[in-house]
Amino acid sequence: MASEIAQATARLQGLMIHAQVHLARLRPPPPGDGDDPASGPYSEFAADELAAELRQSPRAQSDRLATAWETARHLPASLAALTAGTLDYPRLAALQQLTTGLTDGQRAVVEETMLTGSRLKSTPQWRRKIRRLVAKIAPEALTRRRAEAHASRTVCVKPLDDGMALLQATIAAEDARATAFGIARALRDGGIRVEMEQAGRSLKGQFKQADRIGAGVVVILGDQIEVKDMSSGEQQPVRDADEAVERVRELLA
Repeated sequence: MASEIAQATARLQGLMIHAQVHLARLRPPPPGDGDDPASGPYSEFAADELAAELRQSPRAQSDRLATAWETARHLPASLAALTAGTLDYPRLAALQQLTTGLTDGQRAVVEETMLTGSRLKSTPQWRRKIRRLVAKIAPEALTRRRAEAHASRTVCVKPLDDGMALLQATIAAEDARATAFGIARALRDGGIRVEMEQAGRSLKGQFKQADRIGAGVVVILGDQIEVKDMSSGEQQPVRDADEAVERVRELLA
């Protein structure tokens, strides 16, 4: 019974992706926008239309539509497997995320290898196998993604109703203990409740997530440390982690 429900759920998720992509294709960008590199492959209002129909926020639906479009374009066999109920969505999402940045040919090799092999017992095992394949097929892509992730390290803080706050951090693994836990400890000492998450999003995606969850402050860890007040949009550099902590406390006071 449980396996039947899982298959039915996968089929519905696959059909939903197909439906979103179909609507996006019916909403091409305005004439002339195709020459603009910043223009997307479909109308910028397509996500708003879907959000209204599905009663979801435009920002969340924009992310879902972009993911659906990329999945249909780059991982058609995986989408077909999802729609057939032979692949679950967490495994498809892992393929989509971990093969981003590969060439179409490299992506196809990883996809074929994963789909023809066993589904493995868990999604984490599936993800580890994908990472090993990517490291073998395109080590330069793995290095590039790591460098990009390292350059877009962020920490964001969301004020909570009880006077506490939620801290989210995305930084390089080797810096996590020294930097993230140091900031978290300092904020906890000041009475701020802290939770940490390493999501691996791009810098743009991290700002979207911060905005989506209503974060009041974002701390950006890159070549320098900057603190951004999400309500005013003001972003200022600080000297070090200690000053960043003080600035966060001031904005949350």
